[in-house]
Amino acid sequence: MDSKIIERQKPFAMRKLGFILVLLQSVVWLSCHETPDNSIDEDGEKVEATPPANQPQPAPKPVIDTFYNDFAGLYAGDTNTIKNLIDSADWPIWMDYSKRFRKDFTRTNNALRSGINEWRLDVLNPKIEERLDLLYLFSGPDILYPRLFFPDASHVYMCALEQVSPLPNYTEFSKEGVIRYQKAVQKAFYNIFGDSYYITDYMNEDLRFTVRGVLPVMLVTAKINGGTIEEVFFFEPNENGGVNAMEGDQEEEANGVSVRVRYPDDKVQQYLYYSGNLGDEQYGKLMGLDSNQNLRSYFNQLPQYNSFIKAASYIPHMTQDFSFAIDILAKSESIFQDPTGLSCSMVSQDTSRTMYVMGKMQKGCQPLHHFGWVSFDCLIAYHKEHPELKLEEPPFKFGYQKRQKQAKPCFNYQLIVKK
Repeated sequence: MDSKIIERQKPFAMRKLGFILVLLQSVVWLSCHETPDNSIDEDGEKVEATPPANQPQPAPKPVIDTFYNDFAGLYAGDTNTIKNLIDSADWPIWMDYSKRFRKDFTRTNNALRSGINEWRLDVLNPKIEERLDLLYLFSGPDILYPRLFFPDASHVYMCALEQVSPLPNYTEFSKEGVIRYQKAVQKAFYNIFGDSYYITDYMNEDLRFTVRGVLPVMLVTAKINGGTIEEVFFFEPNENGGVNAMEGDQEEEANGVSVRVRYPDDKVQQYLYYSGNLGDEQYGKLMGLDSNQNLRSYFNQLPQYNSFIKAASYIPHMTQDFSFAIDILAKSESIFQDPTGLSCSMVSQDTSRTMYVMGKMQKGCQPLHHFGWVSFDCLIAYHKEHPELKLEEPPFKFGYQKRQKQAKPCFNYQLIVKK
């Protein structure tokens, strides 16, 4: 052992021995000066001691899953995390990444948040039960918008085609591996920066190689919005509609992942993402819901919920292909969507619902090239027939509206609620 270390330890050892001697003396003194035991009543029964009512109680320790929380901090470009975990020699690589990544994300996020918060309180919440859980079908790994529009939902049930995979052991990345992974994370966020929605074909490519699966994107999104990762586990639905946690080697085969996040306002959201096919028939290698009985049971067992649909370009506009997805959406207490959600004709025929329309709609409106199968005819007619159900254009843009310069001003949202 280093002699300097031994020298530093000697005074500490002496102090420790002195402390022990004093402690022993105190014990002997207390045993000789015993005080009456007030914990025994007149009948000889033991009475539990009650602490003073005004005595401050220790605050509960925060729950943090450090492996996932540290990853989220690093790849969200959080400078405090970088300085705590990374050798100072590598700070320039990470600080440059932080500057580039956070610039894009922060600009997008701030533009949304400035309009959504007030609108949510004044327009959305008075028409819905905002504390219900949230169903977010065709979600991709997007947890940004559930947090913005439905921050009071304690559980967010998500489902999409994008795969689930365990997080790599990022603590063993080489310098070249770090740079490669940083670039891959930025690429995976390209569509959320540019369009505010994920394009499945792009995401399947981006999330198949270096950034494997939706989990990295979910973690980074949560962290850049100030969240702390409390728990992550992988799961599979069981035949009773519950979930079985997958551990060890099973994680690699799991199709579900749960991420619990605590935000700075102390609100907690648990995002349960499942990689599955919401169509009735098989799609690629993914079985359809006609065969996936466990996933059907999982959705059927959900408690009361609101639904959110955003720029889901393969969402069912033809019910014969997505009858079960339509059924579970129909159970929603409310549905907030853009025009790529449930078709207007489907909703307007449901006499148990009221559909509020928001934004501009005029003759000649055409969908963007991503959504060429969407028809606006019904919405245009609905605007004319129900002027009392038209709300002002919201002070924000997401999803379909992000490319407004490419088409006429005919972008809108719908809020569908039970009467």
